[in-house]
Formats: sequence, structure tokens, C-alpha cells
Amino acid sequence: MLPMFIASGVVTELTPILLFLKNEKIETVLIEEPEISLHPQLQVEMARVLIRLVNSKIPVFVTTHSDIILQHINNMIKLASSKNREVIRKKLGYEKCDWINQEKVNVYQFNVDDNQKTIVTKLPCGEFGFEAMTFYNTLENLNEQIKIIEED
Repeated sequence: MLPMFIASGVVTELTPILLFLKNEKIETVLIEEPEISLHPQLQVEMARVLIRLVNSKIPVFVTTHSDIILQHINNMIKLASSKNREVIRKKLGYEKCDWINQEKVNVYQFNVDDNQKTIVTKLPCGEFGFEAMTFYNTLENLNEQIKIIEED
């Protein structure tokens, strides 16, 4: 057996979650930063697990900085509302428990105002899901940097 301090970050981060989920009497799930140490593909799988928990009627509360997790949830909200969802889900390899209705999801964004106070804002769910501009603005800034660096 390998000591936990030698194991990779993925193992040390996911093991407690897996052990918790094996408990048959889960009433509520609270996870802080489930994306820590996870490759982007594993972040998608984590989002899939979270959606499945919600769809099995377990309340789930998550704090995240992962645009990947949020985007996957947005994709599954969009899939749930699609008139072609059965065809699309089969094409993408999803099961019915992988999509989620927007009524089952609430997203809150925490911002700091000029007075250093935290403002909590409930984000609306639009046609393409939830828009967390703090995520998208950072990605847009990085893309702009790429353009400037490549132009020079």
C-alpha cells in the first residue's frame, strides 16, 4: 500500500469524495473546489458526477473557480432543453441522467465591491446557460494576450 503523501494529487483529492459517495445515507453533498488537481477531462467527469447526484435528488452545493465545470453544466442544461436531446446524447455518449434541467441549478457569483465588501449575485440562466463573466473575462484577456504576442 502506498502512503497518501506519496500518491498523486488526483488520488488524494478524489479518495475522500469516493469514500463519501460509497455511504448509502447521503443526504446532502458540499464540495469546495472539486476541480483541484484535476485534469480538464476529469473536471468534466466531476461535473457529470455532480449532475447525477442532483438528478438522484441529493442536494449538492459546490464552490468552484472552474470554467470547465460550469461550461459542462451549461452544456447539459442546453441538452436537456433540446428537442433533439435523445439523438444528441447518444451521439455524445451521455445517458439520460447526465443532462439537467435549469430549474435544478442555481449559480451565485461573489464579487468584491469598491468598499471591499463581498456582493453575492444570483446569475440568471440564459439561452446558453449561466454566464460567469469573471471566468469569461479572464479567458478573453488571455486570448487578447495571445493575439498581441503573436502579432509582434
